[in-house]
Amino acid sequence: MSATRALWNRVAATALGTSLALSLVSVPLILQTGTVAVLGPANLLRIWNACRAARLEPQADRIREQIRASWGEGAPAWSGSYSHSNGFEGFELDLGPAGFYFEARACIGTQELAFGKIANVDGERIRLEIDEHVIVEQADDRDGRPRFRLSEELFSVPWGNKRFLVPAELMPQFCSFPHAGGYAERFEPGESALDWNRAPLVGLPDVPAEFRAYLPR
Repeated sequence: MSATRALWNRVAATALGTSLALSLVSVPLILQTGTVAVLGPANLLRIWNACRAARLEPQADRIREQIRASWGEGAPAWSGSYSHSNGFEGFELDLGPAGFYFEARACIGTQELAFGKIANVDGERIRLEIDEHVIVEQADDRDGRPRFRLSEELFSVPWGNKRFLVPAELMPQFCSFPHAGGYAERFEPGESALDWNRAPLVGLPDVPAEFRAYLPR
């Protein structure tokens, strides 16, 4: 084993597995002759999670296929493909009796990947059992607007002829918006997630009674 590889292994183990990594500001690492990269613990963790997400992708794709195959006749109303994109980042969540698949993507690739089972359904409340969940890098809320976050508890909310999937912790914010931009919306196969010609939503979302106090009056 070369001295450089041995150094890499020691740095990676320290950054990812011990509390000593938290005190490191940066670790100079010689990658090749004439090239020096500075990798701190945060960068090493990001690389680790990106590699882990890549390793999980084949399994995630198989689960996604099983979920989509469960959308046949008799599937629950909440089954389907939910999606949202703001042009810079996109969220996709496939949901069905066979489980769930979630991916958040940006121009640089997968930022978050998760999949698992449906633990319980109580009316419009859906509880997930997460088998794998990798966050490479999570988008912040610089514009002050709550973004979709994968949660183990979601609500399937009908609104007109649409259906929205909302994390439990974001239900109050969802109810306060006259429109549902920024949340994962189901769309049918062949329909673009960026179709600006859609008819606007009218009325109010049909939320469970516990959240109706948050709706506009």
